[in-house]
Amino acid sequence: MLLREIKDPRVALVTVLDAAVSPDLSLAEVYYTMHGDEAERRDTAAGLKSCAGYLRRELGRRLHLRRIPELRFRYDTTVDNAFHMEELLDNLEEGGEES
Repeated sequence: MLLREIKDPRVALVTVLDAAVSPDLSLAEVYYTMHGDEAERRDTAAGLKSCAGYLRRELGRRLHLRRIPELRFRYDTTVDNAFHMEELLDNLEEGGEES
């Protein structure tokens, strides 16, 4: 739905990585990542929060469940951390070659 139905440009570059649903289906935490700086991340978070109600209604309409979870979007830093670790390792290698 994010890819095909949401027209908000703030969520255009979002990649959903994972979702965790509570046992009672009252809450779903959706983990995502995106490229961009801190300001773009804030805009994306606002865009996701804005479309959460629509997404929840559509899930209810399509899934026919008794309870549709509240959607909370969480920025996942795993990809950022991996890139940072790679940079650190590259810097270590570069420093080792000079010695």
